[in-house]
Amino acid sequence: MKSDTENYGVATRQYLGFLNTHAEAGYNECASQISTLFYYLGKEYGVREGSDSRFIAGRQAEIWYSGNKIGIFGEISPSVLGAFGLTVPAAGGELDLDLLLL
Repeated sequence: MKSDTENYGVATRQYLGFLNTHAEAGYNECASQISTLFYYLGKEYGVREGSDSRFIAGRQAEIWYSGNKIGIFGEISPSVLGAFGLTVPAAGGELDLDLLLL
C-alpha cells in the first residue's frame, strides 16, 4: 500500500484472506465465519454494504472495527470466477490484521 510516511513510499500490511468454493457458497456463510471470528476474538464489529467490483452487487459487505474499514467479504462476481476458470460459486473476503489486532 502506498504511504508517504514510509522510507520507500510503500507500507507492508498483513491481511487474512479466505475463500469458500462449493455449490452452496454464499454471503451468509462468510457472514457466519466473520461473526464467529470476532466472537472468539472478543471484539465488536459492524458491516456496511460494499461496492467492490470483485463481488456481486448487493451480496457483499465492508467490515468495520473501531471506526476503520478493515475488510470486505461477499459472493465473488461471475467475471472474476471466469477469469480464474472457476465453475462453481465462490464467496470470500479479506481482513486487515494490522488494524484488527491493534
